[in-house]
Parts: sequence; structure tokens; C-alpha cells
Amino acid sequence: MEKKVFQFIDKHSLFSLNQNLIVAVSGGKDSMALVHLLYKNDFKIIVAHCNFTLRGNESDEDAKFIKNYCAKNNIPYNEIVFETEKISKEKGLSIQETARELRYNWLEKIRKENNAVGIATAHHLDDNIETVLFKLAKGTGIRGVRGMQAKNGNIVRPFLETSVDEILTYIATNNIHYREDSSNKSVKYDRNKIRHTLIPVMKEINAGLYPTFINHFERWNEIEKLYNSFVEHWKNKLVKEANCDKIISIKALQKVEGYETLLFEIMRDYSFNKDDVQDMIKGFDSDEHKIYLNEKNRVLIDKKFIYITAVENLSESKVHYISSKQTKIVFENGIFRLVLKPISKLSKINKGKEYAYLDADKLTFPLILRKWKPGDYFYPYGFIKENNKPAKKKISKYLKDQKIDARSKEQTWVLFSEEKLVWLVNQRIDHRFAITEKTKRIFQIKFIES
Repeated sequence: MEKKVFQFIDKHSLFSLNQNLIVAVSGGKDSMALVHLLYKNDFKIIVAHCNFTLRGNESDEDAKFIKNYCAKNNIPYNEIVFETEKISKEKGLSIQETARELRYNWLEKIRKENNAVGIATAHHLDDNIETVLFKLAKGTGIRGVRGMQAKNGNIVRPFLETSVDEILTYIATNNIHYREDSSNKSVKYDRNKIRHTLIPVMKEINAGLYPTFINHFERWNEIEKLYNSFVEHWKNKLVKEANCDKIISIKALQKVEGYETLLFEIMRDYSFNKDDVQDMIKGFDSDEHKIYLNEKNRVLIDKKFIYITAVENLSESKVHYISSKQTKIVFENGIFRLVLKPISKLSKINKGKEYAYLDADKLTFPLILRKWKPGDYFYPYGFIKENNKPAKKKISKYLKDQKIDARSKEQTWVLFSEEKLVWLVNQRIDHRFAITEKTKRIFQIKFIES
């Protein structure tokens, strides 16, 4: 078995003799076999044990056993005690999820403190088979089918192609002592049901179950590489950047065969799950925009685009005050260039939407620049009712009529003079502040988008 394990370590470049290595040890047969094998062959190991206090005195005896083993063999030893049940209730997570999170966070801390190359766990071939079967029973994707990896970040698994039968033979041959976790025999746990009932039946069906699954894992790891390459190609093609947003064209996305799965892979990067993505896809046919929010990101969907924005970039915008003497103001979306001059010096009027020409004598300074809000309204220049009077319109209705997309609506600014809207920035000025034949001074604004 030793030769097989060392070949596996070399094949996957897991670690070498001269590198510090953290070994996660529970005291059970698998981890004790691993620590014995590495110690016996002069690897620079540091043992780390988590006492989750879930089995009372039994948990304490496990810790004592490992500590004594390390002291006897002069192996550096680290231990931590967790009040796992209490923490799981506080976090609203299962015991298993809590223990896993606590364990790996602490192991990584120990790894950094010891400048270790990795954290070795004793996950073996049977564990990997059980994991795949468990995930298939619950429902999984390609990562669940391909099983655990020999190296995942800083976690290394030297026993991943070693069966539990080989480990038991190694233990007996080397007279290795270990602690038996009483919970491992209970079939009330799903994974134990698989271990004690399902896998024996599968071995009856296929006597070569182990080599079959080794081939399965190798093949599906290769398939995953192809899959990831496909996903990465379409991410680069579809996900565009604009200001603080990532933008995806829904039309372009839907042209990709299997776009539902592709969207899930994209959204995984932003901490959205399968249910979120399924709901997003349903929203593609909606006339109203939809918003999905988690702790880190916000997704906004309108009829044409998906906008992904980091929550930190969604903070409330500032209110800017503009005096009559200012010539420049820099704000979130760009820059205002301001000019106040007599009508006689106006050589031409630029009709670009980035320009606003206002009757300066109708303005009350300071002007107020802010994002638009529901209820804001104005009298858009050029909109005249049948009685030849200016037409009043809500900003929300105007933007909808102009078919402005949902994200651009959010980014729309308005300029006010006291309580009156002067300019829907980059869209249209208010009729009440337009220049006329009576205008003597002009306030010219040019908006330069950042």
C-alpha cells in the first residue's frame, strides 16, 4: 500500500519530504494509518485535531489518545475544542455543516502559522464512492459526479485511490492502534446506510467495483475540465463590464445550447443558487424588471439584459449642491462642465443630449443634483397638450415610454432648482427653464459620462 500511496502523491504533486504538512487526525483508523505512514517515512508532519464535543467523554478520550501518540513519537500536536452544537444553533446550520466549516477554517489557520504546503486528510476511495452515491441520491451536477479531488486548494488527499480494505490490512500489518467512533456503525446516518448496505450490494454486482470507480473518477475529472473550458469560453463571450456592473444580453445567452446550465455556472460566481437561477429564467418573459439580492451581489433583470452589481456599489448616492460660480462638478456617473454667460455670447446651441441650456434667471441656486425617486415629475420640453400648455409627466412614465432599460433607470440623475425639476440628466430639460426670446443669461451644462 505504501508504494501505491507514494505513487499517487507524486502523480498529483501533493507534497514532498522537505515540506511542512498539516495532518488532520480524528483518531480513527483512516487518519491513524495516514499519520503512521507519513511519520514512518520521515515526512515533516504536524498533527491537528478538532474536538467537536459531540460524543461527551468519548470525544475527550479521542483527543487524549492522539496527544499521547504525538508525544510518544515527538510529533508536533495542535488541538482545538469547539462547542459545535451551540455554534450550529447560532448559525442556523446543521451539525455536519458547522463542524466542517469550523474544522477547515481552523486547519487553514494552523497551516499558515506553520508555513505548511497543505492539509492532509485521510479521505479514501470508499469515502469518495460514498460521497458520489450520496450526492446522486440528493441530486447533483458534474462536480458531484466527479467526486473529491486529490488536491483541492490547500487540501490534499493521499489515500484517495486507497480502499478501506487496504487500510485495514495496513493497520493490522503495522499493529496501528486507533479509536473507534461508535457513530460510524449507526445506520441512522445517510452515509452509513450507503457504507453498510448499498456498497456491499454493489460489490456483489461488480467484484471490480474499486478499479471501476477509479476509472470513473479519472474520466469525470477530464470531462469536468472540458466542461469548465466550455463555461469559461462563454463567460468571456457573454459577460461584459460597464462601470460597476457585469452585463449579460439575454438574447445572446438564449442562443447558447444549454443556456440554463451556463447561467447557473455564471451565477455561482456571484453566490446565487440553482433555485435563484430557475426563477431568473422565468423572469425573462416578464414585462416588469426583477431583482435578486444576496449578501454580496444584486442581480437586476429587465427584458433585454441581466445586470450583476456588487452590493458595495449600490450604496445610496450623494446629493450634490451646485453654486452659480462653479465651473465643474465631479459625481458618481461623470462630470458636469458649467458655463454661465450672457445670451449675446452664445455662438451656437449643441443639440446633443449631453448638453442642457437653461435660462439662468429662472434658476435658484444652489441647484440640487441627485438620483431620481418615485413621484418625481417634470414638464418635458417639447411635450405640449392640446390646449398648447406644457404636459406634466412622471419621471417613471417618461423613462418607460423612452424604453430606458432597468439598470439605466437606476443610474438616472435629476437636477433641481428648489422643488422644481430642471433637467432629467442626459435626457430632456424641463419646459419651465428653457431659454426663450426674453432670456438674458444662459446656464450651459455639458455632461461628460465617466
